[in-house]
Amino acid sequence: MEYSEEFEREDVRKLVATLIELYYVILSLNPIIYEHTKVTLKGYETILPLELARTTLLLEKIASILKEAWKAVYSPARTLIEELKISNTVEGRIDVPLTSRLMGQGLLLAASRKTRLTLESIENIFLKAFMKRLERDSEEVLTKIDSFSCNDPVYEEVFKAFTENVREKLSIILRSIREIGEKTFLKHVRIKPGILEDRGLKRLAWKVLERKIHPYSTLALWALEYIKTNMLALLTKYGREAEEISNLKLGLWDYKLYEIYTYYVVTYVTAKTLNIRQIIMRKDEVHLSSRRYEVKITYDKVPECKSWIAHGKHIVYNGNEIVVPAGRPDVAIHLENKVVSVCDAKYRVSMKELSESRFKVLGYMHEYNSVTGTLVFDPTHTTYSSTIDSEVKENIEFLEKAMKHGGVIVEDKNKTLYIVALEPKSPSELVESREYRIIENMVKRSVMGG
Repeated sequence: MEYSEEFEREDVRKLVATLIELYYVILSLNPIIYEHTKVTLKGYETILPLELARTTLLLEKIASILKEAWKAVYSPARTLIEELKISNTVEGRIDVPLTSRLMGQGLLLAASRKTRLTLESIENIFLKAFMKRLERDSEEVLTKIDSFSCNDPVYEEVFKAFTENVREKLSIILRSIREIGEKTFLKHVRIKPGILEDRGLKRLAWKVLERKIHPYSTLALWALEYIKTNMLALLTKYGREAEEISNLKLGLWDYKLYEIYTYYVVTYVTAKTLNIRQIIMRKDEVHLSSRRYEVKITYDKVPECKSWIAHGKHIVYNGNEIVVPAGRPDVAIHLENKVVSVCDAKYRVSMKELSESRFKVLGYMHEYNSVTGTLVFDPTHTTYSSTIDSEVKENIEFLEKAMKHGGVIVEDKNKTLYIVALEPKSPSELVESREYRIIENMVKRSVMGG
């Protein structure tokens, strides 16, 4: 049993790793993200920790922005300060009113003021505060990541995978910050603990921006951006979700990760095929815009008012009202208010279930009058049942042949069925695969009519 669970965990690790890589590729297309992709498990809705992937990109920039910190300490901003000295000799500009008061008291002393350059400028106080804040947060985040645990094996692997890059980037940042603090004049700059908090650090950053001294102004912009991310709040949120998922005892839900992987594959292939210029992502749909096309791709969502089964005329002879539920494709492509393609994704299923899923896709195509339908499955996780009838046996033989070629396209005059044997793989492997070309053909046929 222990071997079986570890085997399943290894599958989850591979699946999540490819999903994260694909998400990074989608992020490289500069999408506008309003909400992250949701996962609904037995009625409970949770969100994958995709914000941590975006945080990693920010941390990469902060790791590079530390080079600007080194530039600042090599050529630091200085400021003039005025020192007051009371003695029997005059050093600098005499303070006449104060000296007069001293003499009036019978003291043979003079008050003088002298200006000198110091490194305790607003810019350097801000720089040390920002470095200290990064150091403090990095240590706390790394501690939280190391101490994270979850009874749900899938979510635990999901969290570990999404925080792996965070841990790596934070470790690099922490080493660099400590080096800056130990080997430069910053160790002599005095700061108050309160300015490490959001409000104090923001105030300092804005003052630095007003003074427009490079490279401090660049660092101030990144400090403001960093404060907005609030990594500790993100980790706390995902920690709470982990507790809820553990309490619900949802069990293995890796099939949901495969659905999202399929959804992202369809999104990515569509964006590349149609030369998309703008991507807007919400929790269960993505809008793609190009010069010629406006496409919407939905995930695990009933297409609104498109099902003739749900919205057609219902006749019930006893007079009672009845509600007919509409089909919910895993992925649907919408063009000009029409559902042009439907998709069902299967992970870790028997060949018998896979055979029946083909008819499920055909049913969706009929219900929504879609031009194309796609059945996507992971060929490495299909199992065989000992009792199958002759019809299922024929379909299994057909699916086995389809696996050998990455999939198959079945065409009619105005309908096309796609069967894609999609094993999770890195984006670089995906774009070179036959599976990519099959999905690309689906997009062209569905949206471009080709």
